[in-house]
Amino acid sequence: MRNTMRYAVVVAALCAIAAPAFADILPQVGDKMYFTGYMNGQQGGSLLANPTAGSNFTPFRSFCVEIEEVVWVGGGSNFQYEISSIGMQTVNGGKTLTSQAAWLYSQYRTNSLNAYNDGQLADRNALQYGIWNAMGYTDTELLAHFGSGFQSAIDSYGTRSWAGDFAASDWDGVGNVRIANMVWGNTHQGQDPGCNAQDQLILVPVPGAALLGVVGLGIVAHLKRRFS
Repeated sequence: MRNTMRYAVVVAALCAIAAPAFADILPQVGDKMYFTGYMNGQQGGSLLANPTAGSNFTPFRSFCVEIEEVVWVGGGSNFQYEISSIGMQTVNGGKTLTSQAAWLYSQYRTNSLNAYNDGQLADRNALQYGIWNAMGYTDTELLAHFGSGFQSAIDSYGTRSWAGDFAASDWDGVGNVRIANMVWGNTHQGQDPGCNAQDQLILVPVPGAALLGVVGLGIVAHLKRRFS
């Protein structure tokens, strides 16, 4: 009984670690998508990325990581975009994914961002500002690009605990957050397929999670043989 319990605990722990990697089908290079979920008055994300025919990832919410490009929302699957590559840098602007930007998005995706409500416009704009700021865009650049109305997002971010929460966290590196380099997937809004579009934040599989899942299955098989 003691050995059985020990193995059961190990299996449970391994499955708990591996499970998130298999909960969703994550996007990959070549996937096409269209965006919905825009709230009137928001700048950037959050946007809901939906797969088009031929792509089968689980719909997810994304945030923008550059200001030099755009994606259009409102045309449904008629406004398609494609992931041309996945990595650590934006195409236009050459910004490198920072630890703080990755932390903000990871906290958002795991519903762990303190006092954040995706149904509130102010929260969306504040988080989008925080990501752009963490990516290295200055307030001057953002205000010049979006106008003085974006000052409210800057001010709102300043009232949040997120910067302090990140500083107090033990987060290191970028985790499983990456930049999806986007291009137009079809012709619309005067652009042709392959033209650069607004890059988006995404999640990729956790390194080693698949291996842990295999190890867990191996332990289960061993238990069946030993105790059957």
